[in-house]
Amino acid sequence: MNAELHPFTNGQHSSESASTIDRDITPLTFVSSIAATNMCFQERSLYTQEVLAVVMQQLIEVTPLPTLFMRTVIQSLAMYPKLLGFVINILQRLITKQVGNLQRADNHLRFSP
Repeated sequence: MNAELHPFTNGQHSSESASTIDRDITPLTFVSSIAATNMCFQERSLYTQEVLAVVMQQLIEVTPLPTLFMRTVIQSLAMYPKLLGFVINILQRLITKQVGNLQRADNHLRFSP
């Protein structure tokens, strides 16, 4: 594992950056995050259809869902329209996950002392 720190992760290792880049996001860091993701999307040789599919799959497991998740999905579809079926599947899984979370929260509130 590379021990170097990534400049956008507040001192965390780069492998942790995908899930932590948008914690405590402010308007200025939000704009910076958009600029950073735009720069990444310009690197088509690195951010291939397969890489973006893996990233989206990993991002739906992050709680709470990253702020720029839907923007990433839309940009990915704009670059690689063949991802449509995969994106629909990801969004269906996300809906199921969120409904389950709401049901658990509702049960917890109902049965809490």
